[in-house]
Amino acid sequence: MENYTFRVIIEPDSPSGFHGFVPLLKGVHTCGKTIEEVKKNLKEAIRCHVQGLIKDKQPIPQEEEALELVQTFSRKEISISQILSQLTHLLKLTRPLKRVATLRLK
Repeated sequence: MENYTFRVIIEPDSPSGFHGFVPLLKGVHTCGKTIEEVKKNLKEAIRCHVQGLIKDKQPIPQEEEALELVQTFSRKEISISQILSQLTHLLKLTRPLKRVATLRLK
């Protein structure tokens, strides 16, 4: 018996409830009032999706070296002045490229 493992993501949904999806299986999304309901719905959606792939003789995607991180930023790291500084730096990098493109067009 072959086992399939899929990473699922469940997030709060607005205005209430939760939204769940499977990044590896495009189009597999569901929602529910509780996390448990979303987990149940996801299990059914995954089963149906994989059964369809098998029926259509399509390969079943497998998680390969997936890495998922949760990043934390301080308010200082995302302050407007920090963002403006980064944008200024990026603009300095892209200006020479625009000049080259303009010269090639002439």
